[in-house]
Amino acid sequence: LVFIQVYQTDQVLVFDPVADTVVRTLSPGVDLIGGLTGAADLGLIFSTNAQGQVFGIDPNTGAVVRTFNTGVGELIGGLAYYHGELIAAPLNGPARLYRINPATGKIVKRLYLRATAAYNVWTGGGSVWVADDQGAAVIRVNARTNRVVARTRVGDGPADIVFNGGSAWVISHRDRVLHRIDLSTNRSHRLAVLPGDAPERMVWSHGSLWVTGRGTDLLK
Repeated sequence: LVFIQVYQTDQVLVFDPVADTVVRTLSPGVDLIGGLTGAADLGLIFSTNAQGQVFGIDPNTGAVVRTFNTGVGELIGGLAYYHGELIAAPLNGPARLYRINPATGKIVKRLYLRATAAYNVWTGGGSVWVADDQGAAVIRVNARTNRVVARTRVGDGPADIVFNGGSAWVISHRDRVLHRIDLSTNRSHRLAVLPGDAPERMVWSHGSLWVTGRGTDLLK
């Protein structure tokens, strides 16, 4: 199943890709405007908001079963679950990452990033990744050591990353450029400029990249 956060509605759609249909709509009844991530080992999905709250949500019923006030301000820049911790980012203010205990809501670590606008959080290739939206780069973080290990140049406005084997692919929504990153060297290679207005969502499936976005057809 795929869980899709619906912007400005505080709802989460549950989509079955095999049946190609939305099977249920979750309405947690709280302000959801940050990231959305799943924690399979905890049986929960998590979301955040502009007040710095973290919500643990039952993926079957939509009930909020955990609510934490982190006290760090907005957490709407992105959210991921990695090695038993939540990794969250603000959208505005100083660029940083917060590692959060999902059982207590306690901030475990803070990592300050040299970024103009840190936005979106991904995991892959044994690392945590953050887009430097205004800096045309992606930042690779070793979550175990809490250190930035690479800052790789890509296109203008990196919007999504996917991983497969020893490679990562980055699509940038402003200049529409697709890059491939060699995960062993952190070097990027420009592959193509994609058609459309703003290609910004991408998956790897059955040996191919699939890309879409605002004003962009589904590309293979």
